[in-house]
Amino acid sequence: MSRLLRKPDQKGLAKGITLVHDVTSENSSLEYVGFKMIDLVPGAKYTETLGKQECCIVAVTGQINVSDQEVTFNEIGTRESVFEKKTNR
Repeated sequence: MSRLLRKPDQKGLAKGITLVHDVTSENSSLEYVGFKMIDLVPGAKYTETLGKQECCIVAVTGQINVSDQEVTFNEIGTRESVFEKKTNR
C-alpha cells in the first residue's frame, strides 16, 4: 500500500460510519468531480445533503439501500469482497 498516491485517512463520523477517503477540488488536482468512500457497518445509515450536486453511488462490497427521499433502491451491490470475480451471464 505504500505506492498509493493517496492513503486512507479513516475518520469516524458516527457510530458505525467511517469516512475512508474524501477527495475534493480543494485537496487534490481534480476540478469537476470529487470522490468519497464511506465504510458502513451493517445497519448503519449515512445521510448527506447534496443540493444540486450530482452523485454516483457504488457499493464496493456488500449490499446497500439508497434513497433520495422520493425513490428508494434496495439491495444495490453483489460482491462480498472487492476481489470477488464476477462473470457475465
